[in-house]
Amino acid sequence: MNKINQEKYDRVFCSVFNVQKKDLKDMRLKVSEQWDSVSHILLISSLEEEFGIDFLSDDIFDIKTYDLGLQILQEHYGIN
Repeated sequence: MNKINQEKYDRVFCSVFNVQKKDLKDMRLKVSEQWDSVSHILLISSLEEEFGIDFLSDDIFDIKTYDLGLQILQEHYGIN
């Protein structure tokens, strides 16, 4: 992912979960205290708005870690 898109992605995660950039790699759905079902919906809507996309249902359920979210954006939506 290019630097600009990486910064956007990181900024969304930091904003939604109120964490610092250094903590992003450890973020996991339902494992990280901040990442519950409500904040997951906020994350998805924020990423859709930031990148101008609409996630498919399967992708919404598959984004369970910081790294998986990056991978899905790159592979399924061409965000590089």
